[in-house]
Amino acid sequence: MVMKSVDEVLEAAEERVEMPSDRLREALGTLASLSDDEHQEAHLRIAKALPTVKSPGGAGFLALWVGAVVEGGVDPEASVEYVQEALFGWLRSLPEPPEDDEEEASPSSRLPADQLGGIEMLETSLVAHLSRCEPALLAFRKNDEARELVVRACDWEAGGAYLREILNQCSGNLVILHGSEARGCVVRYRNLSNCFHLFTLLQGALEGKMPGSRKASRETLEIARGEESGDVSDAAWWHYGQPSLPEANLRALVYGEGSPKSIESVDDVQVLLVWPPIMQSRSWTAGFFYPKLQVAPPEVTVERELLPEEVTDWRNRLGLSRTSTPEPAQESSKKPWWKFF
Repeated sequence: MVMKSVDEVLEAAEERVEMPSDRLREALGTLASLSDDEHQEAHLRIAKALPTVKSPGGAGFLALWVGAVVEGGVDPEASVEYVQEALFGWLRSLPEPPEDDEEEASPSSRLPADQLGGIEMLETSLVAHLSRCEPALLAFRKNDEARELVVRACDWEAGGAYLREILNQCSGNLVILHGSEARGCVVRYRNLSNCFHLFTLLQGALEGKMPGSRKASRETLEIARGEESGDVSDAAWWHYGQPSLPEANLRALVYGEGSPKSIESVDDVQVLLVWPPIMQSRSWTAGFFYPKLQVAPPEVTVERELLPEEVTDWRNRLGLSRTSTPEPAQESSKKPWWKFF
């Protein structure tokens, strides 16, 4: 019974069409009548066959079905390697990306529609698996070919965005120093791919602990931590600066789109300076909080406050004045905000 049902599904998946055919949908629908054990067997058989399916659209739609079963509670470790192998196979088949040419159509328009759609569906399935399988996630991040193939997917506009964010997620420790007040702390950040996400969670962690802090939005923090979904925005409480310049200046701005790895280190310790704002508004949307990975939730926690002597030592090392407080108006009058030199 299981073998026959799976064979019918795989035969239907070989039809090379942009959208899944009625035949494939009906074949997958028959699996609903299987017992739990039979359904798991069918799931594994279909997953193992993914790398051999010659239709990209068929492989992608089957991968979505496999991913949906995993989201329903089936162990992802049994199928993740086959989804990844199938995706990598189709990404390897992509030619070198075209040269940039503003007058030409976008790269994605030069790919067959079923190939583009199939790759994107395979990526969606792999994200679902990696989100629930920590060993596979860690192995994926150490895979050099994965980085090359994801870059190729992005160059061809064939998905890749979520996988790129997964590869870019990083963890570490930060010394946070207020630029004009003798206050500081050590924070730990986990599983973040961009500094806007870091800023939101950091502001929540520093609420009431640093001059210039405000009341953080509970809804925004829940979405930023991956606990809820929603469309929100956030704004900077401080000017976030690199430690290489002991003043609030746009030349040392920490860019929100950049990786937390872009925050500079002093004596092998990452240091982030927070100053009173020098820009009228700096905001970002919840789009920077994704993708959400169940086995690697984003987090920022305050480990401890720095002792007064530690704060003094850091301020001396960085050349921070003990008394000077940056004045945004004076700063903007000395140099237009758009001049970075």
